[in-house]
Amino acid sequence: MRRKATATACGLAVLAAVILLGLDSGYAAGRLPMPTGLAWLTSRPIGQLTLVDGVSAGVVTGVPVPGGGPLGAAAQIGTTGYILAGDGTVVKVEADRAEAATGPRPGAVSRLVLAENEVLAVREGGVLRYDRRTLAPLPGPDGSAGQWTAGPDGSALWHLSAAGLSSWSAEGGLSAPRPISVSASAVLAANAGRLVIADPEAGRLLVPPADGRGEPSSMRLSPSADAREIAVTGGSETGLVYVIVQDALHICAIGEENCQAVRPEPGSVFAGGVAEAGGRVAALDGAGRIVIVDPHAATVTGRIAGSEGYTEIFAHDGMIFVNDPDGPSAGVLRADGEFTTITKYAAPEPAPPTTSSSEPPPVTRTPKPSPQEESPTPAPSVRVSSESPKPSPRPSKTQATPSQGTPSSTAPPDAAPEVNESPSATRSPETGGGPDGAAPSDDPPSSDDPEPTDGPEPSGAPEPTDGPEPGGGPANAPDRCPHSAEDRREGDRSGSDALADRGLGVAVIDSVAATDGLPGVGDDMWVCVDVRVQPPAGRDLWLILRLEPSADVPRQVYFAKVKLSGSGTRPELVQAHCSRKKPGPRPRTLMIVSADEAGSAKLTENRQADVDCRPNYDGHRLTLPDGVETISQQVSINRNE
Repeated sequence: MRRKATATACGLAVLAAVILLGLDSGYAAGRLPMPTGLAWLTSRPIGQLTLVDGVSAGVVTGVPVPGGGPLGAAAQIGTTGYILAGDGTVVKVEADRAEAATGPRPGAVSRLVLAENEVLAVREGGVLRYDRRTLAPLPGPDGSAGQWTAGPDGSALWHLSAAGLSSWSAEGGLSAPRPISVSASAVLAANAGRLVIADPEAGRLLVPPADGRGEPSSMRLSPSADAREIAVTGGSETGLVYVIVQDALHICAIGEENCQAVRPEPGSVFAGGVAEAGGRVAALDGAGRIVIVDPHAATVTGRIAGSEGYTEIFAHDGMIFVNDPDGPSAGVLRADGEFTTITKYAAPEPAPPTTSSSEPPPVTRTPKPSPQEESPTPAPSVRVSSESPKPSPRPSKTQATPSQGTPSSTAPPDAAPEVNESPSATRSPETGGGPDGAAPSDDPPSSDDPEPTDGPEPSGAPEPTDGPEPGGGPANAPDRCPHSAEDRREGDRSGSDALADRGLGVAVIDSVAATDGLPGVGDDMWVCVDVRVQPPAGRDLWLILRLEPSADVPRQVYFAKVKLSGSGTRPELVQAHCSRKKPGPRPRTLMIVSADEAGSAKLTENRQADVDCRPNYDGHRLTLPDGVETISQQVSINRNE
């Protein structure tokens, strides 16, 4: 059995359990980060967090984590990752930078928990609170031994100790504990919108009321008096709670009397965690293999071949990611049932043996061409389920460092034996084999084909290009706005409900027309904007184009086009700087946003990367920067060519 050694923290219950929580634990409902398919994975041997793209199964970038020693627990919201550095500091990591917390070191921390606007470093004897954006330390409870977690709504912290269950808030402090009878090995967690307590020694899963008052409901678990590792997570899609204790995965439906126990094949155990996404549940067995479970039938339906050695598993943006934090291997199980391996970085080759003087000198080998010089060979992948198959995403472009992802073989869940595929075939339950239809494209990237390209973006702001501000008034500009009725986009004008000044500025899009005179909207377009009120000092208005998901664009991508100055109604020219003609619809949304100084600087960088046709930047276009607010938009801009 191959298992990595992990550090454990001392405490009332942590002595008996390692708690593994879902990544969305404690995050309140409201303005959630937009799904991007990007996940941060720990790479301890090279001391970094690696950002991988689950859609293309490629590496986007890697960010070194400051501080010495092995990396600890990690968590993620949107495209921002958080990790415990080896020296005990909390580090916030984004695609192009990393910054360490300035507060006191957490010490022996068991995990990180993300609340609505906070990062919680849970440790023995209390919890440290940090602002999620700045990592500035916040006041928190002190000297309270026991277990801590963020509440399901992110508004309070919950504390389980020998005295009972209590809550803490910045306004009211720590409440008086409400007695609750649990063993010393009980685990407190907040998952799937509820607070739960797993007590395997007593054979119970307790669900306290939302306010913590009253008697908790109880469901039966398989008793285990010597449980050393407990994993608790919640299913955001099914509302089920999953508890791994020893050799069994318990599937618990709130309100039922008993939890259903699922065991892997004889001689194996579940270990390491469980994740739910895309209508399926996956867990890791003792060898680090991915096991597929039907949560409703409570049965193992398949295993993914060639997936040994993973010790981390979690769900993110509708996909299931697995990772070996102590090696280069990772993988993603997408919603269409296809599992693909990802190589986070190139493992160093072993040093050549030392030769004596009597031995002939070693042969100097011609180095293999770099990944940028050789064409990638599509590797195999097999769908895990035949239900509702979707087209496979296009493989990511070739990259240099970090190394590129590699699709891997899988086994269908209904197949008893594991299947190891040859390196030149792609199979599915429907056909049993066939060529991989997703071949790498040699076409140049463009703002109409923004497949994120692997490889880190060079640091530093780009040098602005010479010439006038993009948009606004070349000789062929329309002589009036709005455009004539025959050029106006069909549909209602959007933004008229956003005319109230909220201190962000007021502006709307009146109409859009193609520059080539053809029906609909082409690559280049005239956008008539009406700036009613300029924003206050320190903010700027921007015209943004967002590509919507389509056959060639797996998710939304943002392009900053024009920085709007002055007031009044006028045409602005929006150009697709790196576009190539393609048939079919290309759905787009135009929007006007208000950005603070930091957000405006990021949008300037976004626009310059578009003008320069820099594909390395595409990984940064998946969300709007912090400090940017949308004030009006006009949706469904489209053209059929």
